[in-house]
Amino acid sequence: MSDDIKFTWKLFIAFLVMIKCSLFLFSSENPAFKFDDKSNIHDSLQEEINKFLLQQQKIDESFHIKYGAFIKFIEIKKIAINHYGDQLFNARIAFEKGIIRLAVLYKKNEKSHVILTIPDTDFPELDQSKMLKDFDWMVAQLKETFPAAHINDVIFGLDIWKKLASYRNQITGRESFLEFAALLSNALKACKGNHLWLSGIPYRYKNHPIMNLYQCSDHDIDVTWSALVQLYMLNESHIPVKLKYYDGNFYAAAEHLQAGCKLPCGAVLLTIDNQTPTQLLSQIQDKLNKYDFKRRIFYGSAFDAVGDNFYVFLNRKSEKFKFQTPEGKSIVLDLVSRSPIQVKYPDFPLETMPKRVQYFKKEKILYCRIPAMDLNDFAFYETKIAELKNEKEIRAVILDVRFNLGGNDYLWKKILALLIAEPLTYGSALATLNTPIIHNYRRQHADLVNEIYPQTPHGIRPYTTKTENKKIEFLGNQVFSVTETTEKILPAKNSLKLSCPFFLFVEDIYSSAGGLLALCNRSKSMFSVGFPSSLALGQGITPLQLALPGSGLIFSVATDVDIFDCKNAFDTVNGKIKIPLKMRACDYFKYRNSNIGKDYSDWLLNDDPFMQTVFEYLNKFSQAASPNIHVRK
Repeated sequence: MSDDIKFTWKLFIAFLVMIKCSLFLFSSENPAFKFDDKSNIHDSLQEEINKFLLQQQKIDESFHIKYGAFIKFIEIKKIAINHYGDQLFNARIAFEKGIIRLAVLYKKNEKSHVILTIPDTDFPELDQSKMLKDFDWMVAQLKETFPAAHINDVIFGLDIWKKLASYRNQITGRESFLEFAALLSNALKACKGNHLWLSGIPYRYKNHPIMNLYQCSDHDIDVTWSALVQLYMLNESHIPVKLKYYDGNFYAAAEHLQAGCKLPCGAVLLTIDNQTPTQLLSQIQDKLNKYDFKRRIFYGSAFDAVGDNFYVFLNRKSEKFKFQTPEGKSIVLDLVSRSPIQVKYPDFPLETMPKRVQYFKKEKILYCRIPAMDLNDFAFYETKIAELKNEKEIRAVILDVRFNLGGNDYLWKKILALLIAEPLTYGSALATLNTPIIHNYRRQHADLVNEIYPQTPHGIRPYTTKTENKKIEFLGNQVFSVTETTEKILPAKNSLKLSCPFFLFVEDIYSSAGGLLALCNRSKSMFSVGFPSSLALGQGITPLQLALPGSGLIFSVATDVDIFDCKNAFDTVNGKIKIPLKMRACDYFKYRNSNIGKDYSDWLLNDDPFMQTVFEYLNKFSQAASPNIHVRK
């Protein structure tokens, strides 16, 4: 799903999305105590905090200017313990010019500390009445804003209103604030909605005009961010075995070493503690959102560090992982009776491919690597593309958005304007619920776009829209407000004016990167290459952010569904690929475990299966003298 104002660079988005995921169940302890109460604090806690503060001073020149000299530790609170025995603390530290609050996680098994800075704010006190009121308010807002309830019923057999009711019944009033936040997070994730999660986005955009769209106080923003960071810390503590799902099975995502035993990348997972992955997945379907349409099962958690390591959601410590190598050898990784596991990754894995514009002269291919839809990167692409203005032969353009989790639509629109020879026209049809809150939000969103972009970015013609109420059969025969949009991307003045095929490399994308995929699939001159998405993609606008009245916790919801050319509910996923890659498991894991190198040019040309597929198609086009192939003279 895409939008015009959405959020920036990939690493930040990846962190924001990972901390919204479903979380471990944990017990809460809340006694406040002074720092010198050694009976409650691990001996190394003070030392580790001091090390952290010294490190901050070294890497952040403004640290001392902002806070001044250290004065004292004010207090430390033990916040929670997860089922691994990891302890979470809050430490408040006074400096001359301000107070710093830290979240400190002591990882019992590793005897190490993880320390992150959090806002200096206390969580509100909540009883059962307040928790239920918040939950009911959230459900009421979803009924007014969430358009995909019927879609999820058709695709997943999921009645989200019954699902939410089941989570409401779990609220006892004895939950700590973090436990309540985890319950809300789990409930939202169980609904399988697009951009539907507890949201830390407003914390990043406190002073951005986008905040005019939302009714969130500074306290709401700080509380939500603090909760998300601490839940993330509790959840991300233990992923000793790295898994990757492919074509119905889980595999070792990298090479693992334990007690002289080597588990190769690509070994298939047979059991965890004598239970098959299928048996285990059936227990945790609510907590997963990556979906296998062929086998009709959720298998992983998108965007976050949990990924396909589903076992972290079992609410127990997994001990024995049994694998089978491609040669048929059985290997067991034992997390209890053996030494720690070492995971060996390539020095330069696929996900590290930085932004790039490169012309392969021999192949006559222009390659653009776009790892995130960060509008701040446009100057880089504009400069690099301009350097190619004298290249006379460009046979094809490749836009590589593998692992791109979104950002701002205007980045890919402006890049296309620098490349195309003819106007590129495309459409969308966004269906929203016909409710006052949505009508008001869409008006506010349009006003905000005009405020942030008072002049349309060069090369992009303002879109035209038509909105009308329609009864849509595959959306449960409900009446939706459908906005049909037609937009043109015009060649920029400094465009290379290319009339050649464009290939889009697609793998594990989301948000505005999905908007580019939607455009690609609606264009005759653009070809998507890669793997279909299990997540809802397409055109769209910025998700709505709402703060719960009691807790202040903020959740987001995508208010629209792209129904352009859709004939049924499954079409709304918008994740289809024109040229899907079909690979044997062994070849796929050879690809995923590639060491691409710091430059990665040689790897692209010689080893990248995406690039090899493009070469094959270009050769077929050439042999057929396809009219879609043009060389710029």
